[in-house]
Amino acid sequence: MDQPSIKAPDEKFCSICGAIIKLESEICPKCGVRQMAPLSQHQVSDEGAPGFLKFFTFLFPIIGIILYFAWMDTKPRAARELGKWVIISIVTIVVVIIIMVVGGLGLLISAAHNS
Repeated sequence: MDQPSIKAPDEKFCSICGAIIKLESEICPKCGVRQMAPLSQHQVSDEGAPGFLKFFTFLFPIIGIILYFAWMDTKPRAARELGKWVIISIVTIVVVIIIMVVGGLGLLISAAHNS
């Protein structure tokens, strides 16, 4: 009588024939079928965000916000980088607005004194 197969921690069962194969195996050596990654497993990338996306995120922070939430699970490093550029962009916009308001008020006050 066949004994049940017991797999080691570094092994898995072939998704087609049920043979025990190594976890990192892409193809089953018994049946030759390519093994698929589990659907719940996400490929996580440690790559940073490309420079052009950082530039566009600075110009249009909404792009960075959308990509941050889209990538925070699959590309965490790129998401963090874009998140930083969103903050830099928003702070820059606020500073420019403050400078414009203060400058504009100064012009209004000087114009009022001259008339």
